[in-house]
Amino acid sequence: MAAMMATSSCVGATHVAFAAPMRISGHAQNPYSTRAPAVKGFARSSTYPRRCIALQAVAAQKSKSTDVQQRAADAPTPEKIVEGDWYALVASAEFFFRGAQNEALPEQLRELKRYYDEKGRGQDFYIVSQPHWLDAKFPNEAKKVRRPAAALISTDKAWITFMKLRLDRVLQIHLGQMHADEACASDGPVPEFKIKDSEWTAPYTPYAPGWWHAFEHKA
Repeated sequence: MAAMMATSSCVGATHVAFAAPMRISGHAQNPYSTRAPAVKGFARSSTYPRRCIALQAVAAQKSKSTDVQQRAADAPTPEKIVEGDWYALVASAEFFFRGAQNEALPEQLRELKRYYDEKGRGQDFYIVSQPHWLDAKFPNEAKKVRRPAAALISTDKAWITFMKLRLDRVLQIHLGQMHADEACASDGPVPEFKIKDSEWTAPYTPYAPGWWHAFEHKA
């Protein structure tokens, strides 16, 4: 006697079909099964479940993407540090921007900026070309620096100490409490230092001259 079999597709439509029970090795085959009998000469049909899994995966991915976009939209815009307790590393601009020994500096600053953006943290570090405060407030320290000078400043004392160990031949100065505009005040740009091919030994090309402008303070 024929039995009525109902199957539901992934999109919710219902199909009604009639099928006679099958017997394999003396046992009746379940007419409501979505899988073909596992006997010699037959291959298990997985078209139906694979289609469902694929559609479910697409729906889950869309939902996840929407959640990520919503969280990004709701995240507060990072605010720049306006005033704080500033620390500085000072050296000649040539040492900072042209010295092959500091080839990792631009990459370190890029990675730090990316990390701040991901965490929603306001930027608290800058590069200052020919800092105005060097001669105006620290004349004794200024005598030790070859010109034109440059500085890497931040309100993060621990990070400045770390960078002092990395850069080594720099002068560390505690600027004290001041506005960001004052800490980043510059007496003018520095030359666009270029590294000669004969001076560069790394297997990759050096950063283009002027890379430091991306880390200067924008009022």
